[in-house]
Amino acid sequence: MLSGCNDDESDPQPQDMPVVEESALRGLWEVQLYQDGQENETSSFNGIAFEFGTNNEFFIFRNNSELLTGTWTLRDQGRELDITVPTLANENEAFGEDLYEISDDWDITFSSESELHLVDEDERFELLRIP
Repeated sequence: MLSGCNDDESDPQPQDMPVVEESALRGLWEVQLYQDGQENETSSFNGIAFEFGTNNEFFIFRNNSELLTGTWTLRDQGRELDITVPTLANENEAFGEDLYEISDDWDITFSSESELHLVDEDERFELLRIP
């Protein structure tokens, strides 16, 4: 049996990625870490919370006030998360630097009752559930 070469062994392989149920995502989350390449840009998300609502509604709050809405969808049997916020299309920074970054398709690399880790190329979000 031949095995392929993987340039970055830290990238999770599909069989190693968690499978997430929709009900596990529902609720409020805050950004514990946002890393873009080697840059820690978590401060761009101070005061920001995300809510994965019922009927695949996605909400962004700033200082407890609703700021933007969109949708979320689990794909690839719960291993990928697609977040779409139309207002943030085309890297719109009118609502804050880096906020547009959440509107993307993400690989779910870790999931627990209190944490959710999302990766896309060289970007990484670590979200914490807000009780």
